[in-house]
Amino acid sequence: MTTPPPPAPVEPIDTLATPADEGWHRLHPATPLVKGWIALVAVLLVLASQAADLLMPDFEDDAEGHANPLNQAFDYIGWILLGLGVLLVLIVAYTYCYWRFARYRLDDEAFHLHTGVIFRQRRSMRLDRLEAVDTVRPLVARLVGLAELKLQSAGGSGSGVNLAYIKYAEATALREQLLAGARRVKGGADQAVGETQAAQATSAAVAVPGVPLSGGPTAVPAATPSALFGDDEFKDAPPLVTVGADRIMGSLLLSMTTWWVLVCLIGLVVLGIVLKQPEIIFMVIPGLLGVFQFFWQRIAGEWSFTVTPTTTGLRLTHGLFTTVTQNVPQDRIQAIQLSQTLLWRARGWWRVTMNVAGYGVDNPNQVRNQVLAPVVTEQEIQAVLWSVLPQLAGPQAWELVTGALNGEGETPGFITAPPKAKVLDPIVWRRRGFAAIPEALFIRNGRLWRTAVIVPHGRIQAIGVRQGPWMRLLGLANVKAYSTPGPVSARVVHLAVDDAARLAFGAGLQARLARGDVN
Repeated sequence: MTTPPPPAPVEPIDTLATPADEGWHRLHPATPLVKGWIALVAVLLVLASQAADLLMPDFEDDAEGHANPLNQAFDYIGWILLGLGVLLVLIVAYTYCYWRFARYRLDDEAFHLHTGVIFRQRRSMRLDRLEAVDTVRPLVARLVGLAELKLQSAGGSGSGVNLAYIKYAEATALREQLLAGARRVKGGADQAVGETQAAQATSAAVAVPGVPLSGGPTAVPAATPSALFGDDEFKDAPPLVTVGADRIMGSLLLSMTTWWVLVCLIGLVVLGIVLKQPEIIFMVIPGLLGVFQFFWQRIAGEWSFTVTPTTTGLRLTHGLFTTVTQNVPQDRIQAIQLSQTLLWRARGWWRVTMNVAGYGVDNPNQVRNQVLAPVVTEQEIQAVLWSVLPQLAGPQAWELVTGALNGEGETPGFITAPPKAKVLDPIVWRRRGFAAIPEALFIRNGRLWRTAVIVPHGRIQAIGVRQGPWMRLLGLANVKAYSTPGPVSARVVHLAVDDAARLAFGAGLQARLARGDVN
């Protein structure tokens, strides 16, 4: 019997290869400073404050025979400079250690990131789980030409990998390599899914009782933008939507939040004058600070918002100080909501948000990144929708979209809440309703604050029907189509029981058909 060969030696996990070995690369040496510049500035301000206190002594003590405190202050200057020197040495040492231990590598199967000085971290993301790569450039990073890559996976919130910081040119090249590798790994599965969707789109529509179908499927089959156009077509494509600063500022001035703040402020001023207690006016200060924070987040986060088509979906670029470039693949968008306040109606403005697979609701930054377009017109809505949901690119689907945006009552194709719903919903009941075609479910709600929700049937995860005691007495029910977590809620309220049951059955069946679960 032959003796088996000895196993090959395994490299220890803590072995630090040089950047050139085995494809490993290091972060930029300025990464720790870019990450911790706020703490460094805070320490320097504290030291400067202490030095200022020492250099501004109380000279009144001199009249009482004490020693001149100015001489004592200069005695401490040496210690302050020594402490500052030690701090700078520690910062330089930590910066070097962080840079020395941090490294990353991209191979044929996954992306790997090793960080940590005392506590080591090893993060890996398989390319077949990679969904999108976002580029983030905070102000300090932009000043030194650096960028951060945020790798989003299909595992949900907390499963992503952040690579910060590398040169912007290197980040752009690495992002292209990551997306190309993901397309290569998932190419076979995507091709099979595309063929299945095309076969379903060209087949006859399945008639579901009670679900309004105004004809067969649309002429454009479900397909990715790379299937509809060449792979190089969108590399230098012009933006579909560009939201300038004037529209951002105008939308904030016409928001209901602004006018509610003005009404409350005027009311408090009048109340203070009438009661002769001007201190009442100061009660509005906490509210003003909250409103200022809301306005600042909108302005800084949505400044220069552009929506550009790519070979896999859309590229969103926005930000005043921190520039964010999101790449949202078409198949990650689970639901879309269009909302309009009363004051926006004259300008025809709408806000478009979305539920995106992999973006959780526990991270406020990710929730803010689920804005598809902050302020757009109906014409721009059409361009954006047809880019992310090409299966809706047709007059039939667009008629339902306009009905969801502006319709009321018996709009063609929509089933609405019955008149008996006025008991529970006297103002909005005529706007409540839904419509369905084989490709998607359309839901409309709201009167002063209009909303329209579009959910592709293939993205519906579950259907729920709920009925409270008062609705049971009136023969009404609510239906909700469950999607991934996000700002969009696909919910139809105060439907007749028969309509609710038909919607739940029909939407569930269409969802299974879209996913190929029903032969």
